[in-house]
Amino acid sequence: MKSTSIAKRRLPLEPAGLDFPYYRDNPPTVSSSGWLLVIAATVAGFAALVTPLPFEDSAGPGRLRTAAFAALPLMGLALATPGHWKAIFGRVGFREVRLMFVFALLNIVISMMIGTLIKTFGTATANAQIADAAKLDETELLYFFAKVALQLFGEELITILPLLAVLAF
Repeated sequence: MKSTSIAKRRLPLEPAGLDFPYYRDNPPTVSSSGWLLVIAATVAGFAALVTPLPFEDSAGPGRLRTAAFAALPLMGLALATPGHWKAIFGRVGFREVRLMFVFALLNIVISMMIGTLIKTFGTATANAQIADAAKLDETELLYFFAKVALQLFGEELITILPLLAVLAF
């Protein structure tokens, strides 16, 4: 039996023929030293985000830290895969947008269910940054959401890039 038919049967949401990049020469594989650079850049990006600063971490440095968190792993990948760093980004068509909305709705419903369970049977502390976001004016709120979006992008990079390195080896 072909592996694509097995994958299609197991993962009905994945289109046939798609695979992870940077191994099996599509795009060209990354060398061991290239993966070392990517992992080092990923660690540096994470360190930029979590290392305490010797001065107050105000909005400006906070945005720079978040930008470095996303930019350093991406720059490491660009250096390790000249001309092929965009291979980690798949095409977004109608099917993908539809799936985004379905998963966003599922995420909201499941999060609300879990939140209700925790509120009913357990204890939780509110996230101070989210609570403080309600007090922000429109411009500050826009900057806050931009920072959150950039941090989410960085989080995706620090999970997928090591996975791709392991997959390549």
